[in-house]
Amino acid sequence: MCKNIILGILIILQLSCAQKVYVTDIETTNYEVNDQLTSEDPEIIAMISPYKKSLDAKMTEIIGELEEQLVKSRPNSKLGNWFTDILKEEATLLTGKPVDFAVQNYGGIRVPSVSKGPISVGKIYELMPFDNMLIVLELDGKATKQLTDKIAELNGWPISDGLSFSIVDGKSENIMISNKPWNEETTYYVGIPDYIANGGDDCDFLLEYPRENTGKFIREVVIDHLRKKQKAGEKLLVDPTKRIMNK
Repeated sequence: MCKNIILGILIILQLSCAQKVYVTDIETTNYEVNDQLTSEDPEIIAMISPYKKSLDAKMTEIIGELEEQLVKSRPNSKLGNWFTDILKEEATLLTGKPVDFAVQNYGGIRVPSVSKGPISVGKIYELMPFDNMLIVLELDGKATKQLTDKIAELNGWPISDGLSFSIVDGKSENIMISNKPWNEETTYYVGIPDYIANGGDDCDFLLEYPRENTGKFIREVVIDHLRKKQKAGEKLLVDPTKRIMNK
């Protein structure tokens, strides 16, 4: 049983980095777990070794290099700016829609900082371990204001360029979108995790709005973006602009 559990975990990890495969049948063998089982069973080590080597190779792949440490904080942070700017750029490319801005809920970024220097695939998995998909929502002006108010109420989420506002008494004011004042009559395209688009963090008001799923996990989006930049020899730029002002 112990061997089956270990093998199962490794197979799941392998499949998370590859195309989806649907299991139609499986044969199992049960092993008794007792005090005869040592912590370093040679048979278990031999069984997991090929999977571990393959997984280690994928997780340690270097896909970029940061020229400074990026720290997560509210209401603004360089880490939040960098992350959501990637989401906005890639959402536009993946859907062909003119994405006005992207947001990421604060709790969705799971590390407090990313160190200066090389970035590995494994670090992006630490940064975004959840299977959240990147969605583009088509919002009217009213829903867009509800979203920025929710972000203000929570004292700030990471937001991309294309959006800025002030927090005044827990509400969003002086909202600028794509260099224009927010307009209730305007339609906005927003890159966002499916967790939020599906009502997470009390965002039920988003459920009724049209959406396009990019078909990619957010961590895949970031990994692919960094690989493209690395292949092109481009530096990883970080915009330090404060996008949310506390009044």
